[in-house]
Amino acid sequence: MSWNTNDNVSENEMFPLSSMQDDNVHVRLLSMSDDDDQERMYTAEIPALNLRNRPTSVRKPLNDEKSRCAVISILIIGLLLIITINIGVAMKLYDKDGGLNIFSTTKPPVNTTVCTPDKEQYSISCNESFPWKSYRLPTSIHPDLYSIFLWPNLTLGTFNGTVNISLNTVMATDMIVLHSKGLNLSNIGILKDGIMSQPKSVLYCEQKDLFAVVLKEKLHVAETCTLTIAFSGNLAKKSLRGLYRSKYSLKSGENFTLATTQFESISAREAFPCFDEPNFKAKFSASIVRDEDYVAVSNMPVSNTNDFMDGLKQDYFDTSLTMSTYLLAFTVSKFASISRVIQAANGPLKVSVYATQDRMDSAEFALNVSCNTILFYENLFKIPYPLPKMDLFAIPDFEAGAMENWGLVTYRETSVLCTQDSSTAIQENVALTIAHEFAHQWFGNLVTMKWWNDLWLNEGFASFMEYYAVDKTYPDWDFMSSFYQYHTSDAMAIDQSKYTHPITVPVKNSVQIESVFDEISYSKGACIIMMMVDYIGADTFMTGVTNYLNKFSYNNTENEDLVTAIAAASNNNNLLDMLKSWTTQPGFPIISVSLNGNKVSLNQVRYTLTNDTDSDHNCGEKHHDLIWKIPMSYSTNLDSTKKWFMLDTKSASMYLSNHPEWIVLNINRGGYYVVNYDSAVLTKITEQMIKDHTVFSELNREGLLFNVLKSAKIGLIPYKYVFDLMSYAKSEEHYGPLRLVGGFIVAVSDSLRKQYRDNEVSKLQSLGRSIFETLYHHNGWPKMNETLSELSHSKKKLRSLLVSVMCSLDYENCTSEALRRFRLWKDKGVPVHPDFRRTVYITGIRLGTADDHEFVWNKYVTDKSMQADEKVLLLIALCRSGDERKILELLLETITNTHVRSQDTSTVLSGLQSTQVGGMLTWRFLRTKWVELNSKFQAGSTMTRRFLTVFGTFIDDVDLAAAEEFVSENHLGDMLYVQRELDQAKFHVHWVKTALPQIIDWLNENIH
Repeated sequence: MSWNTNDNVSENEMFPLSSMQDDNVHVRLLSMSDDDDQERMYTAEIPALNLRNRPTSVRKPLNDEKSRCAVISILIIGLLLIITINIGVAMKLYDKDGGLNIFSTTKPPVNTTVCTPDKEQYSISCNESFPWKSYRLPTSIHPDLYSIFLWPNLTLGTFNGTVNISLNTVMATDMIVLHSKGLNLSNIGILKDGIMSQPKSVLYCEQKDLFAVVLKEKLHVAETCTLTIAFSGNLAKKSLRGLYRSKYSLKSGENFTLATTQFESISAREAFPCFDEPNFKAKFSASIVRDEDYVAVSNMPVSNTNDFMDGLKQDYFDTSLTMSTYLLAFTVSKFASISRVIQAANGPLKVSVYATQDRMDSAEFALNVSCNTILFYENLFKIPYPLPKMDLFAIPDFEAGAMENWGLVTYRETSVLCTQDSSTAIQENVALTIAHEFAHQWFGNLVTMKWWNDLWLNEGFASFMEYYAVDKTYPDWDFMSSFYQYHTSDAMAIDQSKYTHPITVPVKNSVQIESVFDEISYSKGACIIMMMVDYIGADTFMTGVTNYLNKFSYNNTENEDLVTAIAAASNNNNLLDMLKSWTTQPGFPIISVSLNGNKVSLNQVRYTLTNDTDSDHNCGEKHHDLIWKIPMSYSTNLDSTKKWFMLDTKSASMYLSNHPEWIVLNINRGGYYVVNYDSAVLTKITEQMIKDHTVFSELNREGLLFNVLKSAKIGLIPYKYVFDLMSYAKSEEHYGPLRLVGGFIVAVSDSLRKQYRDNEVSKLQSLGRSIFETLYHHNGWPKMNETLSELSHSKKKLRSLLVSVMCSLDYENCTSEALRRFRLWKDKGVPVHPDFRRTVYITGIRLGTADDHEFVWNKYVTDKSMQADEKVLLLIALCRSGDERKILELLLETITNTHVRSQDTSTVLSGLQSTQVGGMLTWRFLRTKWVELNSKFQAGSTMTRRFLTVFGTFIDDVDLAAAEEFVSENHLGDMLYVQRELDQAKFHVHWVKTALPQIIDWLNENIH
């Protein structure tokens, strides 16, 4: 699954530019865009500033007394507006339960952490009469075939059906335990030896979504039977899980409804009774009732269609291959489609893209990518794609970024629909998301993890393969370098907290299952795979993967199965032990390095935001006791050849054959660790960068910047060394290093602004402009009629980066041009070039008038012809408003969803945090509406985890105390992601007190 909605961006230190990627995040997290805004965020290595969005413009300095009074006034006004507007709206808005309680004080249920290896805190238990005590299903019965009849009524918003489950007895038992959630069950029977009988009793445990069919007679080993159940449920529920209804409008004004599914991780049970665990694989034979002018689609092709009743049709689908329940999918819609038949390994393969009629002009790009990608994977894995079709389905309401259902991959519209004229970032996002989900067709669908504790086997691999596949299928994009910019940063942002968790982690209940769909399973998993590939070589790695897939096809595996296969292919018996140190331990190392003649001294320690020696939250180890087996690459100024050293002890020395001036570790960023160079080595590296930076590759330059920022962040080196190294960037012309430099400067500017240090803001912006100005004037705004089609992919990204950075630094030439283009778009309908829309729309809202805001809002609400990705950009821009009333109206939209879709909730809540007023009002809103928001989405899910990134806007101990009180009042203290956000916020407050003064002093001493 791909979340691909990036407000789960790297740390809370992200700088939003005009590249796009989404929410991440299962589906592709990871791949993770401003929620689903699909924008790519850019890391600035300063602590939790939550700079996903543009800051407000710099205002004239206020003295401290006036500025504090202004903030207090804003708070009072904001509070009064919340009370007034919310109460007013509440009088008009009612849900099906009778009303919208704006200031609900109901406490949510107690949640549990995902990382409790020795005991299950707050374990969920059933009543005493329920015969099964474990959360996991008993293994005495195994399903072989589900025969499902399903009738979704789009008009009434309900569905009903029947399921016949053919069962095989593995161990003697007198009960059948399986899953159901939110369904009404009836007519439960057992067919055995041609005789239908009723069960002795049926018992329920709603806490665990279980029910037990107690039999009158015991089933013995190898006996078979069929369990029959009738069921019905609600299609019009608020959540986007299970089987649900989505609505959309065409530009013609017509309104339509469709039914669709989202079953991963544990929501198949919300559509039909089933054994809803990944290791209970079975085949599925389905039939669906639909209106005559609707189309039903499932994993397999339609085998035949019959008349049903009252003009309805019943479609019968071919029986599926053996697969897990979470991979089953159904859709019933009036969508149109385009198709292409390609010659695949098993013969002709039909590939189709389904979307609303208004979006079909945006489907061709996805179709091209899909055909190229599926053929690439067949050739790479040397295993044919085993199904007779591949469908891609673009859904208007979809919580994740995409979902890898076997043969029917479902997507959020912004993750699959674009054109050849779409922005570079959007095209990248679509290609990545398709590559991610298609990788799952082999790695996750054909071979599946036994249990969710090894989710990284699915998601880490797919998160690696998305970049590998796009880089190979679109070589002119030079895309593999982007892997480190995103996945390494995203993973370390979570992994640097003591409230992280190992890649392989105990999972014991539904909240814990949802919680492991995070950057550790996705991005860190991808980074560990990248490190393996870097160490043993891509060809050897892929040989191991092919052997693994062949050996375990249609079965389930554990972590060691993959590593064993790769170790055998590499003929490296130590690989299993090496990988174990990365998959079973939390966090990542930082290697300190010094050079004395030909002696290199190395020391590894866990990188953490805090220096305390408390036991690790997850596994009981002390931070300083953790040791990784690190395949460490290096080169020197005297020998540029990439060499290897296995650092498997806390400290070690290695001796070179010569006496270099400097040494660089982690060549081209292949390893998942940070390097802290001592002052002598760093000074020599800096001198070389200033003299001739091309001695280092682009990725090595980016890695050096990344390392000094990470080292300075936790106080290992003064920020002086950061500014010294960045001084070379006036000569830099490549996207990756400049992204880091620009992100850092803009993020620190925002932090200074929040401290009312306008003089230092001006100095830092002046420094930033001096770095980027020359390159900006040569490669910035295109001419109005310029298509940029003649530019390389990387040059397009660089141009949009330069414009975003310079407008963010309030460079008058940039902001005035952005406003000019905004006015031409608003007043004369002149379209903005896709690569620059984000900057233009945000600048128009940030520096424009109330009339400009009204225009953008009306455009967002009423323009049915606008592509989904552009609508998200408008929503992001609207979040930059400094108008308290407009902010409150947007906040209320996350509850009512009158104009903002439910899937875009986290885009609003994270986007509003970009301004100080928006952050304060968002925090107030979350405190009063937490129960409703938390219940609307699955507890512990990626969506709910993003809400609390508001902690990253806190700047003092008063804010921290309020956050801790909120956590206590809502019983969230045992949720790992909550503790992690608190940890980040505490560190940020500490950083503001200790590190920001260093930056202020440097600016006052060096910028005049």
